[in-house]
Amino acid sequence: MDQVVDFLFSVAQVFLEIAIPILVVFVIKWVKAKISQAEAWINQEPDLHYLLEMIMPMVVKAAEQQFGDGEEKLQYAVNLANMYLHEHGVDIDIEMVVAAVEAAVMEEFPNGSAIGREG
Repeated sequence: MDQVVDFLFSVAQVFLEIAIPILVVFVIKWVKAKISQAEAWINQEPDLHYLLEMIMPMVVKAAEQQFGDGEEKLQYAVNLANMYLHEHGVDIDIEMVVAAVEAAVMEEFPNGSAIGREG
């Protein structure tokens, strides 16, 4: 009986000596792949649509609080949005920023624009 138990332990030991290094290699490859995915996700380009949707209501409200009416308020909102986008690595045409600000104004104030070129 002792010979059978010794034989089984020997077989188990050989199996583990072979299986553990193989398992470690697969675990290391899996961890490296997950790290690469995380790095790619971190380094991806910021989503312009998401940034615009997130900041435009804040920009419109900030401009609304700072200024009365007219072009000065629009310019403040555009500059503020452009500065925020630039800080997040996004450089877009100023006319796109103006359009995004004006669209946010229409959403924020559907009954009348407090910011805008019409005064």
